[in-house]
Amino acid sequence: MKLKLSETQQYFLGILLVILLGIFIYINKQKSFNRILNNSRYTISEIYDLKRYSRSNDYYMYSYKVNNLILKKGISSNSSNNLFVGKRYFVVFEEGNPESSMLIPFLFVPDSITKSPNEGWSEPPIPIDKNRIKNFLENY
Repeated sequence: MKLKLSETQQYFLGILLVILLGIFIYINKQKSFNRILNNSRYTISEIYDLKRYSRSNDYYMYSYKVNNLILKKGISSNSSNNLFVGKRYFVVFEEGNPESSMLIPFLFVPDSITKSPNEGWSEPPIPIDKNRIKNFLENY
């Protein structure tokens, strides 16, 4: 027995699948950011490159070190107008899972801080409004 769908039904089924996929991606992103916020550690990162793409957003590439592992990630150039190659920023990451992280583009590392502990800081070494970090992660 074959199920035959009309063209209109196929169209609406396709739209429904795209919507469900979007909801799934959004929920996973929010869970990841919540894990970062609930088990957060902080370290230093430096933007080392700007990758330009013709068909999507440009990305600032940054690296950071946790437990002697050098990790590299990117952040969209649209996320902030405060991103500059060569500048140092704080990164918030999930304790036990340093790959789950986010650069904080509004928080430059002062020159007086030259390095971070291997496992990162449990609290940032400078005064930071954690609600501002939370708002950034929720709106990213």
